[in-house]
Amino acid sequence: VYVGTMGGGEFVGKVGTVAEGYALDAVVLDDALLDHPQTLSVRDRVERAVYLADDRNITAKFVAGDQIF
Repeated sequence: VYVGTMGGGEFVGKVGTVAEGYALDAVVLDDALLDHPQTLSVRDRVERAVYLADDRNITAKFVAGDQIF
C-alpha cells in the first residue's frame, strides 16, 4: 500500500496521503443506493462500490484540494 500511496507520491511531490500540506485528489461516493440486506463493513462497502457504483453515485470530486464537482 505504501508504494501505491505515499511512496509513489514522494516521486512527484506532496501527494499520496490525506495530511496537512499535501494535495488532495478524491472522488466522494454515496453508496446508499447500493442496497444490501445485511449491514456491511467498510471494507465490504468499498468492494461493492468498486464493482457496482457508477457516475450516479459520485457526490463530489476534489483536485489539488479544490472541489470541482
